[in-house]
Amino acid sequence: MPGSASLSAQFAERLAAFRLKEVPKEVVAHAKLLLLDTLGAMLAASNPKYSATRILMEYARQVGGGPSPAWWVSAGRPPVSTPP
Repeated sequence: MPGSASLSAQFAERLAAFRLKEVPKEVVAHAKLLLLDTLGAMLAASNPKYSATRILMEYARQVGGGPSPAWWVSAGRPPVSTPP
């Protein structure tokens, strides 16, 4: 559609207009619960005793992921590689 804003422009406009105080308290409380649940799952999965964690960490070492961000829970590197 000629003249219409791009998807990223539309998203930026909506994001700029967002006001957390306008979100219902129940929605904010549920979002916080989901965030805590996600962090808990990340912490639990970061334990090397789980085979999937060992496999993923070995893969990350092999592909040479970048430096670990502060929130990464393990001593290894995140499984991120840049294609050639």
